[in-house]
Amino acid sequence: MTFLLRHIRIKLHRGTGIRQRHSLQPSVTTTLPSRCLSLLAINPILHRVPAAEQRAYSSFGIGEYEGFEKPKLSNWERRNEIIYPIQKEGEPRRMAEIYHERKDIKYSWLKMWYICDICRGLWVDEAIRQLTFIQRKGARMGVDILTEARQRALDEGLVEFASDMHVAKMNSVKGKTTKWPKLHGKGKIGLCYINYTNVYLMLKEGPPPRPDIITNKDRLEEKLRQLRSKKLET
Repeated sequence: MTFLLRHIRIKLHRGTGIRQRHSLQPSVTTTLPSRCLSLLAINPILHRVPAAEQRAYSSFGIGEYEGFEKPKLSNWERRNEIIYPIQKEGEPRRMAEIYHERKDIKYSWLKMWYICDICRGLWVDEAIRQLTFIQRKGARMGVDILTEARQRALDEGLVEFASDMHVAKMNSVKGKTTKWPKLHGKGKIGLCYINYTNVYLMLKEGPPPRPDIITNKDRLEEKLRQLRSKKLET
């Protein structure tokens, strides 16, 4: 059937010297016989979808297309589907948590660790802003990962405001390794390796916790408290 429609397109535009390969224009479809129009009605996929109706193809939007199966969630992203029991009256509200990951990044996981360490404990917008000043490949990937996680939280309805989140966890782990043979001189064979990185991210609603910074004044007060608590034995 696809071969028949391709043959019709080529035959219609053979006189004008134009070969249309992707879709049929409305002026061309009106000149087709009724049998061909019925084939187009049976297979609407052959029509070109307008750009306004196309949606972004992302890692968490594949299931929205017909013909595509939703990918299986990993153990990390499956935590988004946990249903907690109803809170009792008087308990503090449980903050929302968003788990996101990106696998098989062609980058060193040791270099990516520094990027993750910068983002921990910061607001999402502040972490993205700080990474824009770092001229490294890992920083650009970190911006994409944080933006995806923030948009995912809004699309899935986990939070109300995208800016009211902070980076609670962000770690880089060594992923899979690809290797292939490489020919050397005198018939010797070596191996080439490419290491990939997996990044795991958790955003939490609310402000980040205050870091416990111990100053010299705090150390002095602690030392005085220990000295004053001593007792003389008689």
